[in-house]
Amino acid sequence: MTDTNGAENANEGASNAGDAFTPPATQADLDALLDAARTEAAAPFADYDDFKAKAAELATAQTTLEEVTGKLTAAEAEKAALQTSLTDAELKTLKATVAANKGVPVASLVGATEDELNASADVLLQWKGTGPRPVPPKRQSRSGTQGNDGGGLSVRERAAAALRNL
Repeated sequence: MTDTNGAENANEGASNAGDAFTPPATQADLDALLDAARTEAAAPFADYDDFKAKAAELATAQTTLEEVTGKLTAAEAEKAALQTSLTDAELKTLKATVAANKGVPVASLVGATEDELNASADVLLQWKGTGPRPVPPKRQSRSGTQGNDGGGLSVRERAAAALRNL
C-alpha cells in the first residue's frame, strides 16, 4: 500500500513542482494545444512518406524481378528444347552416314555414338551373313558379244569400232 500511495504522491509532487496545468481560456488556446499534441504524436511517423515511397519502389522491383525470372525460365525451356532438337538431328545424320557406309537400313541401327552405331551395323552384317557391303556384279554381256564391254566406250564408239573391224 505504501508503494501505491508513494507513487501517487510522487506524481502529485512532480506536477506541483513544475508547470501546473491550466485549462485553455479560449478556443485558439485549445486549438494550439491540440496542434502541439498532434505534432508531438506524429513525430515518430515523420518518415512515413519516405518509407511508403521505398515500399512502392520495392514492390516495383519485385514485379520486375518476377517478370525477368519468368522470361529466363521460358528462355531456358526453349534452349533445352532446341538442344534436344539439335541432338536428335545430329544423331539422325550420324545414323544415315553409318547406314550408307555399311549398307544397312537406318532404322535397324541402335546407339548414340558413331562407335555404337558402327558396332550395331557390324552385328547386323554378321547376322545377315555377309561381310562388308557387297560390290554389285558387272553387267553380263549380251548374247552374241564377247566378254569385252568396249573398255568404257560409248555405244556409238563401239559401233564405229565394229565397222572398222569388218
